[in-house]
Amino acid sequence: MAHRIDAGYGGPAKGLSFLLSGGAVRYENVDWSVVWGKSCGDFWNLVKASWYFWPFVSFINFAVLRTVQGRNLLGSMAGLGWGVYMSFVTA
Repeated sequence: MAHRIDAGYGGPAKGLSFLLSGGAVRYENVDWSVVWGKSCGDFWNLVKASWYFWPFVSFINFAVLRTVQGRNLLGSMAGLGWGVYMSFVTA
């Protein structure tokens, strides 16, 4: 018997409909002024951090590394690190 990857989940369409239905997030309980204020406060700090980080990664990637595999590895590791950093900053 073949198993579907999305068995019991319903796939992306069902996930999106659940997210928008109000069952996943109770939007009436969200204080949007707090969300907006935190977003405005964090935005430029995150942009500035990316301006320091990604040019450095690109410099190493193109000035030092010579193989496509090495560049892919560095880009993937940098992306993973950036994702972890973003998770910690925004949590």
